[in-house]
Amino acid sequence: MILAVLAAAWANPVFPGGWTPGIHWVEGEAAGLAASHNAGDRALLLDFRADWCAACGELDTESWPDRRVVEAARDFIAVRLDCTDSDNAAVKALIARYNVRGLPTVLWTTADGHELARSVGFVQPEALLARFALAMGQL
Repeated sequence: MILAVLAAAWANPVFPGGWTPGIHWVEGEAAGLAASHNAGDRALLLDFRADWCAACGELDTESWPDRRVVEAARDFIAVRLDCTDSDNAAVKALIARYNVRGLPTVLWTTADGHELARSVGFVQPEALLARFALAMGQL
């Protein structure tokens, strides 16, 4: 039991005041592409999400904060793509451009948009880490 508590604390540290180290997210496709270009065309981690999406919230609380996931994400420009207003023409175009069929969808792509890996729905940190490894193996 004690080992399980220590392992959980190591994987998801929380510091005084509730601050948790995590992924530095860029908001929106344009900002993400610009950040990638400014970082020498670094690969992208695209998180398609919505406020009404329960599985998106699970990723936020259970998978993205995992220390191993945070570390793996450092090799990518992490981009949050808000799909909350699915009736919005820009959101529809974004979803079509990346062939998103459900939320959350997480894509790992090159700077020019070549898909390296994809995850749909809530996944545990271990599954995200496997996708990170798949994506890194193609860079």
